[in-house]
Amino acid sequence: MKISLRLTSMAMLMSALSGVSLAAAPQNYYQNIDNSNATTLKQSLHIIIKGHTKIPYTSSSTDTWDVLEKADENPDNNSQVVDVYKNAVYTKVGGGNTNYNREHSWPKSYGFPKDGSQNLAYTDLHHLFISNSSYNSSRNNKPYARCNSASCSTKTTDVNNNRGGSSSEVNLTMGSGPLDGIWQTWPGRRGDVARALMYLAVRYEGGTNANGFVEPDLILTDDRSKIEASKTGGNEAVAYMGLKTVLIQWHKDDPVDDFERRRNDVIFQYQGNRNPFIDHPEFAACIFESDCSGVGAGTGTGGGDTGGGDTGSSDATPWINELHYDNNGSDVNEGVEIAGAAGVDLSGWQLVAYNGNGGAAYKTISLSGTLADQQSGFGTKFFAMSGLQNGGPDGIALVDNTGKLVQFLSYEGTFTATDGAAQGQSSTAIPVSETSSTAVGHALQLTGSGSKYSDFTWQVTASTYNQVNAGQSFNGGTPVTEPVVEETFFEMNSVSAIPDNSAMTSTLDVDNSTTSGTATVNVNISHTYRGDISLVLTSPTGAQYQLKNFNGSDSADNVVESYTVNLSASLKGTWQLRVQDHYNQDVGSLNAWSIKIN
Repeated sequence: MKISLRLTSMAMLMSALSGVSLAAAPQNYYQNIDNSNATTLKQSLHIIIKGHTKIPYTSSSTDTWDVLEKADENPDNNSQVVDVYKNAVYTKVGGGNTNYNREHSWPKSYGFPKDGSQNLAYTDLHHLFISNSSYNSSRNNKPYARCNSASCSTKTTDVNNNRGGSSSEVNLTMGSGPLDGIWQTWPGRRGDVARALMYLAVRYEGGTNANGFVEPDLILTDDRSKIEASKTGGNEAVAYMGLKTVLIQWHKDDPVDDFERRRNDVIFQYQGNRNPFIDHPEFAACIFESDCSGVGAGTGTGGGDTGGGDTGSSDATPWINELHYDNNGSDVNEGVEIAGAAGVDLSGWQLVAYNGNGGAAYKTISLSGTLADQQSGFGTKFFAMSGLQNGGPDGIALVDNTGKLVQFLSYEGTFTATDGAAQGQSSTAIPVSETSSTAVGHALQLTGSGSKYSDFTWQVTASTYNQVNAGQSFNGGTPVTEPVVEETFFEMNSVSAIPDNSAMTSTLDVDNSTTSGTATVNVNISHTYRGDISLVLTSPTGAQYQLKNFNGSDSADNVVESYTVNLSASLKGTWQLRVQDHYNQDVGSLNAWSIKIN
């Protein structure tokens, strides 16, 4: 009977969601945010998202299996799901199976291991993902962290949805548990898991929810000992997960994409709340780094302002400068050229191809690289984009690294986009077009003189990829100098034995030019008599910091501590941690140590 009910439930769910497309948050969803500072923004967002409907974990009615199979649906085949770590696709089953299961990105063992009607975090869909069963088991409850050791094991990815499969698109892992465990998510989904944990840290603030149920206070941290202390086997009032600094960087490195936006929309339809860090990625810097300079007033749109063909933005904003989609015979060298002020970093930007028949996006590519100074402070960069449709009308959207629509152009007519960053926007038509008779080697190009998109006009002529177009002249540009964002967290996670009644030294390379302030040094040592251990930290300039003294009367085990040191010279270079055992008959190991610049 349960199988029959589940199949009926799945049929109803698929029917209800068959028309789901990308959508912004409801009008005024975020209108009551207070962005005065990190605390007020976090508190006001918590109020907005805290009231949500609990979806049963497993049930004969609609449960987390049903919603996740739609939220993590393969964009190329709606009968399949895409898993978070392997990027593999599997035919939907509607329940438990041997290929994939449900991943708690915040391991449930850290704070909320026991499911029940009052435990909303356990089944909160914003942090649950379809995952390859083997990869989920390998990840287990390891914190998200960088794996810098040669001992790291590689977990490869499959090629699906134009990503995955390369030697750089892999997961890395080593160790186990909270103290020395590491899971480095592959680049294509790092931002997804980071924003999932950021959501939990805002959604669960302790106290009681709208139904009067007590909830945990979930906190992101770099302190592994706090994460370990969260694993008690019971539901806790306060629990920790991380590593916070790593997650912040992953949020920056892997911007929100259409897959994640669609996922947010599906979950919203069933839980009734949204992940604000998908709708407004700029909230993360304010809440977790206390940098609220990029947060505007609450618009309730969920996606920021959007523009049409000419955004009217500053000279530094890139634009579509050249396009090729059709030629005589088989189409070759299809793609889009971007132009803009020299120095603009296109990492995280996207080009999205739209089908004018229905208005849906059908192809997305990620951009990278920096615009060079080719002429008067401006430059161009071409991106191959095979398979561009030429049935007319069709279009191309340029999306920046925050998910904001910069430009939406179409060829052979106009139409309105129905999903993605351009949803609800009418395209701006390019007045010239290509046909099946267009000579190979030609393209649509901007010509004229100026410093922004609206200064130029379109023509069909010989392509000049990665160069200033024929008849085009840039003027008045000021090269953009992108700010250098230095990493602030450095970790050594290779386990080293501590010799009995002797000393060992571990080194850590720090690439940060900070010369003053403070740094937090976290040390994780397993040892049978911690009083015998002394710790001395030596900076690249030779300055020494006595972190821990020998104390023969301290018979407790292990050293899991945080130490604050005052900085008086550049951190850049190799730091040394000397660990000395002052007595014999002891056994121990240095599991990990790190430096975080405050």
